[in-house]
Amino acid sequence: MAGHGDPDYRFSPSGEVTVDMHAQDCFHSRNPGPFTTENPSAVVYAPTRRPNPSSNQLELRATASWPTFDVAVFVNNVLNAQPTLQCRNYVPSDTLFHATTLRPRTVGLTVNWRF
Repeated sequence: MAGHGDPDYRFSPSGEVTVDMHAQDCFHSRNPGPFTTENPSAVVYAPTRRPNPSSNQLELRATASWPTFDVAVFVNNVLNAQPTLQCRNYVPSDTLFHATTLRPRTVGLTVNWRF
């Protein structure tokens, strides 16, 4: 997650431990253009190139904190979204395209110990 601001939900199951839960949903809408690659009179005209589709990435994090350490469990890209992004060829006439996508679902655990 980009930052660790205020938690969305916080509770204390005991006097010594605090649990913070956070959810983040990052949505990017599709840009409908117009783009120079769609203009037949443009030098970079490439009708096979397409703009990025909309994308959505959900991330969750739960942290349990004690006086001397924290334990956090996180899941990034919970829905395992894999849109085709930045699909491009090097020159407009090239038939070889390259693209990228979001990092696949990632589950992890972090422990911070204060001494």
